[in-house]
Amino acid sequence: MATTYEIICDFLEKREIHFERHEEGAILIQYHTEKYRDPQGEANVLVAIQLENDGRFLKIFVPNAFSYHEGPYKAVVLQAALFVNFQSKMLQFEYDPRDGEIRAMVEFPLEDSELTEEQFFRAFHGLCVLVEEYSPFIHHAMRGTLDAGTSGLDKETFAQFMRLMRTEAGDDRQVRDDPDILEHKAAKARAMYERFMRRHDFKPGQLVCWKPELKNRKYPAYGECGVVVKVLPEPVMDAGNDSGSPYFREPLDIVLGFLDGDGDFITYHFDSRRFAPVVEQKPENTSS
Repeated sequence: MATTYEIICDFLEKREIHFERHEEGAILIQYHTEKYRDPQGEANVLVAIQLENDGRFLKIFVPNAFSYHEGPYKAVVLQAALFVNFQSKMLQFEYDPRDGEIRAMVEFPLEDSELTEEQFFRAFHGLCVLVEEYSPFIHHAMRGTLDAGTSGLDKETFAQFMRLMRTEAGDDRQVRDDPDILEHKAAKARAMYERFMRRHDFKPGQLVCWKPELKNRKYPAYGECGVVVKVLPEPVMDAGNDSGSPYFREPLDIVLGFLDGDGDFITYHFDSRRFAPVVEQKPENTSS
């Protein structure tokens, strides 16, 4: 069992929703919006309802919801659209590279199932609400003015998008962090610097471990101890990496020994500023 345009028209007429029938059969609905602006700057959105495969597949979409063909913010726009796809349950954006059309879409197969009125309006209203909700996010991405204040997202969600931009695009210069987030990062960077620069006088045989959040090698793992084998009078500079590596000219001034995964004792050179002494607990005196 599939569905027909006549069934969908009955759904719309029952709720007194004005619509038009396209000559090819599709149903067109236009409604006023508060936040969303179409590519011509008008505060309305056109929703198209289309059936395929003899009514066994339903598509509800906003053709040309946004348009961005070529420009300096294309990567951000596409990342923003993908992020919305990830965040929403139904809405998905489709991009046509030929003309820059960004289409908002909800689609699902009916196959041998009957389309119910409740099912149809959940998809229809869901599309309309989500386009309205995420339109500031997409519009500001297109203008290069996207930040936590303009995105329309809560701070946590915007921070998640920022992490995605850094990981996937590798360049977040076209979006701006929330000032509170920047202040937090600055304070943390200063605290990490002070922790890094705090030196200890190590001696051979002493147990040490990584300072919190300063581990830069695979071994030893956090929580595992190493033993000081030798403190070098002059550091050895790591010359095996280019300037793009965090290990470039790293001053290796201490040799530590620890057990590897096979239980063998191995030694490596490290930067001693990343380590702190292990505070050994003295047994309590229980004598009376």
